[in-house]
Amino acid sequence: MEEEELSIDNIIINLKMLSQIRQNDKLYTENGKFRIDSPKLSQGILRWFNDYSREKTIDDIDVVVKHTELYISSIFENDSKSVEDNRMCQNILLEITRAIDGLQNLKLTYNDDTFVQSRLDVAKEKFNVCKNNLSQKLEVS
Repeated sequence: MEEEELSIDNIIINLKMLSQIRQNDKLYTENGKFRIDSPKLSQGILRWFNDYSREKTIDDIDVVVKHTELYISSIFENDSKSVEDNRMCQNILLEITRAIDGLQNLKLTYNDDTFVQSRLDVAKEKFNVCKNNLSQKLEVS
């Protein structure tokens, strides 16, 4: 995933995709956006052929976490937040909450890989920090 894709639309789309992961699903990225790879007989061969790996997936999740953190920081750097900023933060808060559930399902997919599970735990913890920051600073309307 490219580092420069720090648009709110990409962040929201990727959070939504993370939230839709079910146990045994895997992820890959295409044009900076997550895609869900549901289990099928040819999954392993296709993932190998397309160079989709769990390490790359976790790296891409880390990029989305970083972009989310940066976006939230940029909104709160500005002393005067617009109503639209506030609505967007409420939306991000909701999508992060859902994405954490998807990450838990992905963790179950990789139950044989403690390193990947640990990296997913770190991503979940970072998303929880984002949630806490948003919850503390949001103006409920």
